[in-house]
Amino acid sequence: MGDLDAREILQRFGTFADQFAGGFSRRPQREAASRYLDGLFSDSERKSMQAMHGRLSDPASYQALQQFITHSPWEAGPLWTRLRAVVPVRTGILAVDDTGLPKQGRQSVGVQRQYCGALGKIGNCQVAVSTVLAGERLAWPLPFELYLPQTWAADAERRTHAGVPERLRFREKWRIALSHVGRALKAGFTITAVVADADYGSTAAFRRGLEQLGLRYGVAIRGCVTVWSPGLAASVTRQRGGIGRARRGVGAGRVGHRHEGAARRPLRRVARAAGQERGRRWLLCERSLATDERK
Repeated sequence: MGDLDAREILQRFGTFADQFAGGFSRRPQREAASRYLDGLFSDSERKSMQAMHGRLSDPASYQALQQFITHSPWEAGPLWTRLRAVVPVRTGILAVDDTGLPKQGRQSVGVQRQYCGALGKIGNCQVAVSTVLAGERLAWPLPFELYLPQTWAADAERRTHAGVPERLRFREKWRIALSHVGRALKAGFTITAVVADADYGSTAAFRRGLEQLGLRYGVAIRGCVTVWSPGLAASVTRQRGGIGRARRGVGAGRVGHRHEGAARRPLRRVARAAGQERGRRWLLCERSLATDERK
């Protein structure tokens, strides 16, 4: 990418970001927010306040930047509401996932040793429940909400030191995700389906919540989840017969082209609502023909 291309992208981003200035009530906040974005988009690999400030042109702005990040409260809700209003694509698949933010210390709100997707392993990090609308060509971020673990929620001293608001309580990730889905529907988005990994899909209450909203979904589940098939309760992923099967090419990945066996089995119908059936559940199974790995 050349300098002219980079400059054009930054100008477009600046025009987009200006739509959110109303979320900051005072001029110093708006100016500090602009400097903070400049720091995040700088070429520095480190995004601490000192590293970001070192890339800014105004050396006198450090105190204002520090004040904005640590002691100048503002509400995130109006910014997310504004974002949902300006997203140009209104129909698509809603992807729910965790976003891991690796950290070194213990002071950042919600930080602890937990699985971090950015690291690909358990590590010291924050986790945000993220919701993204996948359209035909582009993906649009909707709410990202910081997950507050129980160890943090129950530690009054730690909460006070970090400035965690009293109203913020522990909520399971799946509950946070369902609230995001509800906000997207309320904002007028048409959700054709919801997709999520096994951390969400293995929770029956999460799947039930999507069904109550009248939404289709495709979610992963863990191998320990019990499923019921008409006239049969068994480990259907271990069965060789009685399931519709197909061989398919999955496409080229990091390890080359893969082939997998696919199988499906109908499960019990979704509970009726207002005398009408909302749909049907299917269990989809995959088996690698090279390694016998099953999903």
